Amino acid sequence: MLDRFERFSFALSELSRYWHKITADAMEPYGLKGPYVVYFTTLYRYPEGLSAVNLGELCCRDKADVSRAVSVLEKKGLIRKAKTKKSQYRAPIMLTEEGRKLAEDMIQKAGKAVELGGMGLSDEQRENFYRSLEIITNNLQILSEQGLPVSSCQDNTTNSSSLKTILFDLDGTLLPMDQDTFVKSYFGLLAKKMAPYGYEQNSFIKAIYSGVAAMVGNDGTKKNEEAFWKNFTGIYGEAAMEHLPIFEEFYRVEFQQVQNVCGFNPESREAVRTLKEMGYQLVLATNPLFPPVATESRVRWAGLDKEDFAWITTYDNSSFCKPNPAYYKEILDTLNIKPEECLMVGNDVSEDMIAKTLGMRVFLLTKDLINTDNKDINQYPHGDFDDLMDYIKSLEK
Repeated sequence: MLDRFERFSFALSELSRYWHKITADAMEPYGLKGPYVVYFTTLYRYPEGLSAVNLGELCCRDKADVSRAVSVLEKKGLIRKAKTKKSQYRAPIMLTEEGRKLAEDMIQKAGKAVELGGMGLSDEQRENFYRSLEIITNNLQILSEQGLPVSSCQDNTTNSSSLKTILFDLDGTLLPMDQDTFVKSYFGLLAKKMAPYGYEQNSFIKAIYSGVAAMVGNDGTKKNEEAFWKNFTGIYGEAAMEHLPIFEEFYRVEFQQVQNVCGFNPESREAVRTLKEMGYQLVLATNPLFPPVATESRVRWAGLDKEDFAWITTYDNSSFCKPNPAYYKEILDTLNIKPEECLMVGNDVSEDMIAKTLGMRVFLLTKDLINTDNKDINQYPHGDFDDLMDYIKSLEK
């Protein structure tokens, strides 16, 4: 274990050192600092401009660092602030023509650096590496906030604490669906709804994906709802908020058509009702990317009621997303429950089974299994709803 720690620490240190040297060398001809690279690549993705607030969030930089960078880059004629009646800190910042040329040069060099840095890795190995790095980063964030446990060698999933709370995923777990078909139908209907209001379909869908990414990357400093709309208005401007009632109408009306591409499993409804009668507290731990009306609709499609659950995660009450373990920690804190008294049930190996890292028991439903990293599922209790009920009964003995 010590050898693994030393290798991990050394690798991180060397990775950071070499990357900073590469960016410093790339920016030196322009008389700029290496860390400024991220400002150029980010602003290039948002030609309409970003406020200093949004720029800082997307680049993971604090207000002071953004202010210094903006001051330097503005003086060099590489960025400019749009004229606005708002405060200067909220004025959209965008690249000048010279700045865009520099950004294109940086993007080309960054792409080459990443390509050469990953030389020798297959596409699958590269994808697994980035996925693993994200999980490690999220886990270390939690450790940095909570501190190390008293005994890191204990496996909380094997303790004798009684099971009190069962968390269920929704999409693909309680509500059968093909994820790709669901998203295609959902986004297609939403784009059609918003087209009359000036939203071109392709760019609109890209903006929605960008907003989803902002929620998935949320660091807990804001609710997911705010993360999404900050990102969306960063693309379309604050005037886009005037169309919020149209979005709300969509979820009440057109979104209901998406039920046609979803399935129905009476076994999931029976399991929820039985477990509730047995006295378990039930939580709907669905990835909080939707407003309440959309989540409650999907609950109904599954043949359930929102009253079946003590807590339902939605984008307005959550500050993290799966697969960040902090998402599950937020649920624990909200309900004041212990991880060792919980069971997480889901169909996604990466997003749902990650709850085990907090000390929760887990159960993997395999009917609509999602296993993008091709992990060995035998490390988790798994099966269908009958197997789930047998597993829960075994914990009561």
